[in-house]
Amino acid sequence: MWIYPNFIAPLLNKFEDLEEGDLRKKLEKLAESVNYPLKKIYVMDASRRTAHSNAYLYGFGKNKRIVLFDTLVKQLDPPQIEAVLCHELGHWKMSHSIKNMIVAFT
Repeated sequence: MWIYPNFIAPLLNKFEDLEEGDLRKKLEKLAESVNYPLKKIYVMDASRRTAHSNAYLYGFGKNKRIVLFDTLVKQLDPPQIEAVLCHELGHWKMSHSIKNMIVAFT
């Protein structure tokens, strides 16, 4: 889980910091509201391979990151992007990834 986002994904996609502005501030505030230890917000060039819009969270401990597909940023308005991130942060807050791994390995 640590190798893919740090070494493999950057070989397949380009990751850029989300530019400063209202959207970034809103997403940082949203992460802070659920105590998500956010370090970086990236926009990934997913449009090279798909028109699908998505976002995901990754990282361990206090080194967490948010990745937004560039298609998401282009296709949705900021309030809609916030809603997508609320969904993703809800998975994190409710420990869904950990629970799913436990179920998968039992």
